[in-house]
Amino acid sequence: MAAEDVERWIRGLADEHPDAVADAAARLLERPELSRSRLVELVRAGAPGQQTQWAVRLLARLGDPADVPLLERLVEDGSSSLAWEAAQALGEHPSVEAQEALLRAAKHADPEVAGAAAVALGTRGDEAGRPTLERLLEHPSEAVRFRAVQALGRIGAEASRPKLDAARERESSPDVRRALDDALARPPTGEA
Repeated sequence: MAAEDVERWIRGLADEHPDAVADAAARLLERPELSRSRLVELVRAGAPGQQTQWAVRLLARLGDPADVPLLERLVEDGSSSLAWEAAQALGEHPSVEAQEALLRAAKHADPEVAGAAAVALGTRGDEAGRPTLERLLEHPSEAVRFRAVQALGRIGAEASRPKLDAARERESSPDVRRALDDALARPPTGEA
């Protein structure tokens, strides 16, 4: 794959046919030494659209810790159309740096940023996110609390049962209460 091939596959990320997009993504992943810098450029440009969203996803799959600060900046710009995409990318990124970026984002003052981080911590499924998610059960934003409950459910609610029970007692939102009921009703991980 040469530079002109990379450009062809980058253009392919914007194709209207899902099979063509999947093929372009696979080709770019095959040669990260040629494609990564171009994907980073595309994400830095931040143009809204399918092509940039795919570039964000591909950076997560490439898993280079050097890309975490770029993805973290996108998450912290809660108004960006790429903020949620970048949070999910950090949720799928294999590096410890990505986990740390999400833990920082979960403390952000903007509820959109904190909520996106909560969802991504659930995607990671890592126990290291549990204390942060448990703290988010007391967040002033109903949406953040809801997302924290769902994320804890993904990780495994049983280990957080005392915090979830306490949250259930004080929760005023019907939607969050339902999410808490659902999480608390699930059997512990490993049971059917």
